[in-house]
Amino acid sequence: LYLDSGIAFVDQSLRGYHGSEGDDNVFEDDGWSENQDGVDTVAWIRSQPWSNDIVGTLGGSALAMSTILLASAEPTIQGQVLILGADKIYDLHAYQGGVFKKHFIETWVSQLGSDHLIERYKAHPGDDVYWAKLDSRSRVDRVTTPGFHIGGWWDIYAQGTLDTFMSRQYKGGIGALGNQKLLMGPWHHLPIKN
Repeated sequence: LYLDSGIAFVDQSLRGYHGSEGDDNVFEDDGWSENQDGVDTVAWIRSQPWSNDIVGTLGGSALAMSTILLASAEPTIQGQVLILGADKIYDLHAYQGGVFKKHFIETWVSQLGSDHLIERYKAHPGDDVYWAKLDSRSRVDRVTTPGFHIGGWWDIYAQGTLDTFMSRQYKGGIGALGNQKLLMGPWHHLPIKN
């Protein structure tokens, strides 16, 4: 589909997953921290002979959150499609109203094979410096990317989708400000179906 339209498609595995080297820190290597895997991937794409320097992202759920973090670190992305994600991982993923989402987090990290993250998350029950590096909303003025946000009214990240859209639409940097679109539908979490 993409290649037939003249669009190159690059699928990046997160660090430590699907044969990718390194430790699996889930979102910690996707934004502006010490490792900036998404930024490095964008630079690699742009260095390829087939690249025209136009880079956009597409991601759903955790992959949406990875690309949300990326946009806070890489201001030259030309567009994003963000499906069922959140820009503030503390509030909208791990702790709801300051309460650890025990069943959700433990099930999720177990499915990833990343049980070591449970203790890391529990060691940071408050919205502290650990979570600050996973808070794209605090850096929304650095986001310059137009975005198409897709969410489900019954999805676990319904509020996250709405908050990310609102934050970028009204507080984003030049390019993002006023250039966000939102589609909310009668969906649960992935996959979205009619």
